[in-house]
Amino acid sequence: MSQLHTLNLSYNQLTGSIPSSLIHLKACSAIYLDHNRMTGSLDILSNAGTDLSSLIQLNLSNNFFAGTISMNSISQCMPSLNLFDVSCTNMKCKNKKASLIRFKYY
Repeated sequence: MSQLHTLNLSYNQLTGSIPSSLIHLKACSAIYLDHNRMTGSLDILSNAGTDLSSLIQLNLSNNFFAGTISMNSISQCMPSLNLFDVSCTNMKCKNKKASLIRFKYY
């Protein structure tokens, strides 16, 4: 999967948390996991081992994620990100205003 550029698993009724294998998709520029039944926190996305430096779009909307995530941490782990959609989830974002300069948060 080292050459995967887009991962679209929207509308698949996926359950559970984000798999740890997703944080190593170096070449991936877009991940769409929206409109599923995924749960848990998004802490895995802001861990030091996350290698999503090419990621431009990440859509996690319309799932059942919960917790708080630091937009500064997301920015550091995904420097190319310009769309981060966690709308219609139970997520709360810290540092939201500072992050709006770089990418859209929905």
